Amino acid sequence: GSNYLVCKVSRDDPSTPLKDGYATGNPIQFRLWDASMGLEVGNLIVNYTYGQGFFTSGATSKFNLSAISAVNQSIGLNAGWNIISFPLQPSDMLMLTIFDPLIISNVLVKVQDEKGRALERLAGSGTWINEIGQMNPTEGYKVRVTENTTLEVTGQPVALPLDITLEPGWNIIGYPSMNPQPASTAFGSLIS
Repeated sequence: GSNYLVCKVSRDDPSTPLKDGYATGNPIQFRLWDASMGLEVGNLIVNYTYGQGFFTSGATSKFNLSAISAVNQSIGLNAGWNIISFPLQPSDMLMLTIFDPLIISNVLVKVQDEKGRALERLAGSGTWINEIGQMNPTEGYKVRVTENTTLEVTGQPVALPLDITLEPGWNIIGYPSMNPQPASTAFGSLIS
């Protein structure tokens, strides 16, 4: 609120064939770049303190931008089977990349989703196959490790609210929030 950055914009000149400015009534959009991490920051929140979020000739707007560039999650895993989910989205969503530290340390046996697709080592080889593909924050995963360990994941928090589709029968769903809440609150609409 005390350090202002002035950003002057110009309206499109209709006498030229190129789009060289804004069109009145179009929404104002922002992107925030974190130079230290070399990535665009997600979960950008724009709070207008004066004006609105649309381009208007001769208008002035004042606003605050806030965002979370990255958070860390430490997932404790016990030897044997575990059920986990992710409340964040890493820059690389491939399951093979996410679980690579456990593969390198030779403690990962298998990751499986509710449909039975797996990330696992082919029998008799050092080759890992990834039938799951990319991680999905709405999904939960069964993870089998050979010893107690921790999986460290870094990414942007999942944008909430988030709808989770349920299939008839058993589901392994994710808990995409960084904050705990009572199960009766999380599943209140299903219970009622």
